[in-house]
Amino acid sequence: MNDQWGLQDKTTTLTDSERGKLYIKGNYAIFVHWGLYSQLGCKCNDKSYCGVSEWNQTKLKIKPQDMMDYAKQFNPVNFSATKLVSLAKNVGMKYIVITAKRHDGFVMYHSKVSDFNIVDASPYGRDPMKEMAAECAKQGVGLGFYYSHNLDWTASGGTMGPKTNAAGDSVSFDQYFYSKCLPQVKEITSEYGPLALIWFDCPGSISPKYTQKLADLVHNNQPNAFINGRIGNNMGDYTGSGDMEVPQKRIDGLSESCDVTNDSWGWAYYDENWKSPKLILTNVLSIVARGGNYLMNVPPGPDGTVPELVEKILTSTGKWIQKYPQVVYGSEASPWPKKFSWGDVVRKENKLYLLVYEWNVNGELWLPGLKSEIKLLKFLNAKNSKLKYELRNNAVVIKIPALAPEKYVSVIELELKNEVSVNESPTIDPYLPTYYSAYFAEAKNCILKNKQLMEKFGE
Repeated sequence: MNDQWGLQDKTTTLTDSERGKLYIKGNYAIFVHWGLYSQLGCKCNDKSYCGVSEWNQTKLKIKPQDMMDYAKQFNPVNFSATKLVSLAKNVGMKYIVITAKRHDGFVMYHSKVSDFNIVDASPYGRDPMKEMAAECAKQGVGLGFYYSHNLDWTASGGTMGPKTNAAGDSVSFDQYFYSKCLPQVKEITSEYGPLALIWFDCPGSISPKYTQKLADLVHNNQPNAFINGRIGNNMGDYTGSGDMEVPQKRIDGLSESCDVTNDSWGWAYYDENWKSPKLILTNVLSIVARGGNYLMNVPPGPDGTVPELVEKILTSTGKWIQKYPQVVYGSEASPWPKKFSWGDVVRKENKLYLLVYEWNVNGELWLPGLKSEIKLLKFLNAKNSKLKYELRNNAVVIKIPALAPEKYVSVIELELKNEVSVNESPTIDPYLPTYYSAYFAEAKNCILKNKQLMEKFGE
């Protein structure tokens, strides 16, 4: 049954299983980077830096014990699980992934394994993940936990962490894994109710024996939850694009793209470079058109609140999604491998939805390579919506008015008489600039590789 957002089943190989249903159906979710690093926000004493704030400890060369001492100042008294979950639900996000532990090792729930947690080490003294679990259950939003399983900068034995304990004894990664990592993953998968997702990060060269232990634990305690690809060693349930990446090419199988509303994952004192509602919306639609899910991050500040402007931006985007739910939820990837100069396409059975980002004032929209016969062509959710078209130069040339019916993205519904069939050959738009990424290039006498910096700031 569809809900207010038009949630429908998406075709999947997991038809006989409950696993990952929320992920498979949802397409759009909220990522919440919130932790001790939010207290610092890229600034510590007289030092600061331009970069992602959750790397405060390494970028500002803060010693593990000093980082632990900063926890005594972390008191996000204005955090509200009700407001955060309501924001996600109201803007059309179907599940939440929130940081239970990031690379600094600070735990955002009441862990019995380590007292370096928000209840025991900070004046806050509450378990916000318990509140999130209760609120997600109440409002019908899925909950997922982010857990940094390989990197830990304060726990002895963790990757990039201290090599010795307080007594000066050498501590191995194996000891860290079995004394902190695995027991904490057991905690978050057994004490917070049903989960939709466990989101691991930065596996590096972690051994398969460790990822297998984690995967088995999650599957045992949360049989319906998915595990993301960053658990490592190809043991995740889906693949992921690079950080802040909108895929240029259609991806086969389940995939996910995670992105930021500004430039940093965690809150940064200087970062007001917020994405516009239209950019977030077109990213959502383009990622769905490539066959993926969009995980959009928000960074609560030191007091635990989401910046007011972020709420307004996401709410604006959400109003469009609420008007066009059939476009976002349960849709399949575009039959074409890339976006067009004017926008993108998603598919649902024998219907195509043309998502027009850039309006051509010349009055024609070119859709090349469609082989299927057209039954109906119209604007979706608009008066006087029926559109005329003609076939010209192996393209469907749609007659459009001078003004777009929507502020952000206009939607043309194209119903076909039979199954979708297209010609994927490269084409040039006669009116708008046409770009082809190197992803579509054929490598001759060279090797084509996808290389990325770890962070967009070039650190």
